[in-house]
Amino acid sequence: MSLRIAIIGAGFIGLNLAEAFLLKGYVVNVLDRGEKPDNLTYSGLSWLQGDVGDKELVSELLSQSDIVFYLVSSTVPGDDVDVSKELFLNVSQLIQVLDLCELYSVKKFIFFSSSSVYGAQTVVPISESCVPLPISAHGVQKLTMEYYIGLFSRRSDTDCNIVRLSNPFGPGQNIHGRQGFISIVIGHLKQVSSVNIRGSGDDVRDYIYIDDVVDACQLLMTSESKQLVFNMGCGLGYSLNDVIGIFEQQLGYTLPVLHTKCRESDIPVSVLDLSKMNNEFGFNPRVSLASGIKKFLIYHNVLPDV
Repeated sequence: MSLRIAIIGAGFIGLNLAEAFLLKGYVVNVLDRGEKPDNLTYSGLSWLQGDVGDKELVSELLSQSDIVFYLVSSTVPGDDVDVSKELFLNVSQLIQVLDLCELYSVKKFIFFSSSSVYGAQTVVPISESCVPLPISAHGVQKLTMEYYIGLFSRRSDTDCNIVRLSNPFGPGQNIHGRQGFISIVIGHLKQVSSVNIRGSGDDVRDYIYIDDVVDACQLLMTSESKQLVFNMGCGLGYSLNDVIGIFEQQLGYTLPVLHTKCRESDIPVSVLDLSKMNNEFGFNPRVSLASGIKKFLIYHNVLPDV
């Protein structure tokens, strides 16, 4: 019998996962607020349009699923939101989904958290064993949800994993959105406008190409590891200025850059230690930052496919 996979939240990552799993012949059940994209025409796909807070819809989804990927998030780091409202909404919806996972004997629940839960750490690269110190409402929200999943995993037969993801990028990501520095740069290139960089551009981040995210998820969902939390990134740090430099090397010209004010939620250095994921199931990213940026530029017809 083919694996039955539920994806709750089909944004950039969810859609890439869905297509990869469908190509492998898995049954994929999706719940998302949006309509099914026209290019997803696979016979193994079931698409439910609606809200994760709709208990009947979530029940319909989970009653026919073995593995659940939970990718719902209403905020990104730096958002100015009603903290109590967002926290209550996201946590209460998560708890309802977890309870339904137990009711329908879901085998594995995989939650996408964020490297923002770590905050500003003094030891880099950052391992899963460090004490999280989030400095954004988004990070606090994700960490709170992690704690509830930890409680659930100790009393439930559902195997749980938490992915602390760091700056994914690649085809399918919104290039005119408010998240993802690399995708935002491409959006500015398409609009022929200056690239905004907060502060001096020396902040360091860990970036991972979407194909590597998909590969890691496929390893994770079939793993029998009893570890709860895993970092997911490339394990290397690049400053915003470094990223601009890679773009300029690929394009062959200097990009117009506009430096803006930093935010209190901006973390100076965030690079993840991947040794745990490597030791547990041999994951190593395949796509370098330069190669990933080139692929992304070709996808958006900024560079020729040669």
